Amino acid sequence: LGRLLAGFTQAGIAVMPLKGPVLAAQLYLTPSLRPSRDLDVLVRAHDADAAEDTLEALGYARRRDEEQGAGYHTIFTAGDVDVELHRDLGERHASRLDVETVWASATAASWQGHSIWCMSLSDQLVYLAFHAAKDGLASLKALVDIALLVDRHRDVLPWTALVVPIKDAPLAPVVYLALSETRALLGAPVPDEFLDAIRPRHAGWSLAQRLFRWRGGVLHVAADLLVGPFMAALMFLWADTALASFRH
Repeated sequence: LGRLLAGFTQAGIAVMPLKGPVLAAQLYLTPSLRPSRDLDVLVRAHDADAAEDTLEALGYARRRDEEQGAGYHTIFTAGDVDVELHRDLGERHASRLDVETVWASATAASWQGHSIWCMSLSDQLVYLAFHAAKDGLASLKALVDIALLVDRHRDVLPWTALVVPIKDAPLAPVVYLALSETRALLGAPVPDEFLDAIRPRHAGWSLAQRLFRWRGGVLHVAADLLVGPFMAALMFLWADTALASFRH
């Protein structure tokens, strides 16, 4: 990651590491407690081409198209290290944080002497919840990330002010699911009032919950139910607005 950040800085590209070693340093007592299988970095859309050129100059090669699997990032690899170069935070058909709004509220920081940008605490909480749900709540690491963030920043997170943007996204169902399950499993101190304010009440929620429990609930999930039609159906049922359902 240090090599990547140095290369991006030299090329004049603003970069926001997602999860990975930076999050490990921010939340964990020892960063090595949170291993990473790959590196995820977000750049602005207008910097994407220059960022790809930078990765190639650093010895990374673009993975074959059939191995990409998503329209919001491009995967590069060198040796046993994969880099997911993000232009957005999720598929266009899925409800997600608005990436331009995330950049607008981000702050400049540093990691091991390298310049980076970091999400606001509110955006980071919503992003971690979105990412955990998008991956089917099958990763304990993703839930631990959320629990540690909430435990460390519970007194400064703007819980009341978060309700409106989460509903407007619309991300209330996936945020509710990720945070309520993290509280149940790991004791994350998420306020009752906040969960009640974003609790889904749309028609598909009850069916979504029954399917979610049928497939094993949190963590205990067969790999083939984390992708394909079943996961697509769950995300469709989680959508709580007609527009979100139509887009999905």
